[in-house]
Amino acid sequence: MESRNKYNIDHARMSRRVWEYMDGDLNRVEKNQNADEKPRNHFLDKLWYFCVVYGVICFTYLMTDDTGRGYLPLFYVVLLPILLVHRYFQYKRRKWQYYMLDFCYVANLLLFLYIMAFQQSGFLFLVCFGLANSTLAFAIPLLHNALVFHSIDKVTSIFIHAMPMCVVFTIRWFPEQSSRIWYAEFKPENLEEELATLLQLNLTESKLPDKVLYIAFPAATTLLVFLGQMMEFILLHFIATHPKVKRCIRFHEDKDHMNLFRLVTNTHGDKSAFLSAYPFLSYTLGMTFGGLFASAPVGLFYIYFNINTAFVVIILFSALWSGSRFYVKVFGLYHMDQENQVEGQVKVQVRLESPFGEELGSNV
Repeated sequence: MESRNKYNIDHARMSRRVWEYMDGDLNRVEKNQNADEKPRNHFLDKLWYFCVVYGVICFTYLMTDDTGRGYLPLFYVVLLPILLVHRYFQYKRRKWQYYMLDFCYVANLLLFLYIMAFQQSGFLFLVCFGLANSTLAFAIPLLHNALVFHSIDKVTSIFIHAMPMCVVFTIRWFPEQSSRIWYAEFKPENLEEELATLLQLNLTESKLPDKVLYIAFPAATTLLVFLGQMMEFILLHFIATHPKVKRCIRFHEDKDHMNLFRLVTNTHGDKSAFLSAYPFLSYTLGMTFGGLFASAPVGLFYIYFNINTAFVVIILFSALWSGSRFYVKVFGLYHMDQENQVEGQVKVQVRLESPFGEELGSNV
């Protein structure tokens, strides 16, 4: 015990820094690293850690077992509202609630509606499958979403971006097993029939030509991403400016309120003349072309099981890899902080004990 506290290391302060960093609130880490804060409730952290680890085990069973796949849609529709309600209140305290107007949340809402009420809709499944395997999935490696067991914020981000991909994968390739306990049967094959009817095509051997799917998924996904950006812009930059609406939507009244558009323009506005001159146009074009690029291979995912499986594995591996990097970084921060405190205490001790005073101490 003496050796641990030989240099009077403030373990409580460093422990707070590590847990705050795990929560993802980097500003709070820097602002309060020297503050005298109330001790953290570690029981809740342990409980959340247990729930997440147990949830990962259950998720593995639901994805890989023939019986378990029938419970995956239920797993999704039960957890999604709980996590989103928690995130709303968590983000509202930080003035981040307008992030929840981002298209990722709209895509989850569409999948929720498909599972709950429109299991027979081929067009809605086309939209859900396209969005889940493009913009949502690619957000995990691009935004460095990490599976961090202690952080409800990071686990929620992983759930929002990865679970739709896993759910539509199961419904696409195992529709009978996915429908086993559900009140209605999922019919992903209606997608091809409805597309053929819309395009007035005669199905050959009950199969839609592959080239139609290669075009339909990127077209539908890109169009919805564009419409989503336009709806968010109209809501926040036109409707929100109305005097009566300002009381509820304080996006313009308080510049501390953030959303993805404001974050991008504030962060990169000085680096790009075009973004600075035409912020909304450049942001919308970037998101739209990003959606087009991400959705280009979705037709392959729908047609070929092995390619779709490989894509799901790669995306989930990315989340795990980012999580491992996060833990290494966090505990590296703890170790460096500990070393800095030891080094500072050693310097003070040498100065006090040396007969040469400050001169020797300054060279240590």
